[in-house]
Amino acid sequence: METKSYSDIFHPLWDDIDKTAMFPEVRPKLAHYTSIENIENILRTDETWFSNPLNMNDYEELRYVVLEAHKMFYENHQLSAAFKTPEHLSSFQSHFEDWFDKFSNQHCLDVYAFCFSEYEETDVNGQLSMWRGYGGNGKGAALVIDTSKLEPKEDSPFIIAKVTYLSKENRINWIENTLNKLANIIKNQELDNEGLYNAAYYLFERIKIFALFTKHHGFLEEKEWRVVYLNERNKDPEVEKMLGYAKTNRGLEPKLKFKFKSLPSISNGEFSIFSLTHKIILGPTFSSPMAKSTFEKMLTLVGKPELIDKVSISDIPFRPL
Repeated sequence: METKSYSDIFHPLWDDIDKTAMFPEVRPKLAHYTSIENIENILRTDETWFSNPLNMNDYEELRYVVLEAHKMFYENHQLSAAFKTPEHLSSFQSHFEDWFDKFSNQHCLDVYAFCFSEYEETDVNGQLSMWRGYGGNGKGAALVIDTSKLEPKEDSPFIIAKVTYLSKENRINWIENTLNKLANIIKNQELDNEGLYNAAYYLFERIKIFALFTKHHGFLEEKEWRVVYLNERNKDPEVEKMLGYAKTNRGLEPKLKFKFKSLPSISNGEFSIFSLTHKIILGPTFSSPMAKSTFEKMLTLVGKPELIDKVSISDIPFRPL
């Protein structure tokens, strides 16, 4: 059996994904809400910082899903019954445990995400909840990028996808259904040890991607999209050099300090802040003519005068308490 045919065998693990609703088939405009200090740093340095998902605001994200899936993996009777011999089951479990250990001890430390909110062209003011939660309580700015300007590479270590919002119960049901799907595949295949190794790989990969792009349904109004970087997929030393750290109020945290520059491993064509930026919206608490004029002066001073025509102001009548 050719190794490349395994992706076809285990493709049903991904059949819950509607690719017609995902990037690059869909190319939305995406807004990143942040503080004025951060937006100035991004524009001054042509650099934005990706964070490790373990530090995100939904504590049930990556860690919870992977650990829950690991526990349910050993409890799923349909999966264990699908193997023709105890030796095959033991070999499969050993391979899965190896992938779990690699991720827990190595790969999870070099997974990074950058978050956006889907932006509607008619929403000229941005979302008030996003201004409150991420945009400096209205004193920040939203950098809106146009994903139609991207020409992604299939083998890029970066994945752009929409976040799915689910309850804890829905997440558990998804894991159970996925394990059952794999059980049906294994039951109908004659897999040697190489096949069992790939079965474990594709199962863990599916669980990992699900964990990275799933969030508690209480965050639904954020309409989040993420750019996720997986270091184990990276072959570009220029991207490897971007891995670093930052001092935060939680101490030292790992960061991917991503530089906006054309890299063959990421995208074809031009790749710059100017080419990607659709507009910059100043927050509602920052919405005076003087503030806009000062922001435009800042753009000139940081070497981005070409963005001045893309600056607008949110006129939501919001004043923080």
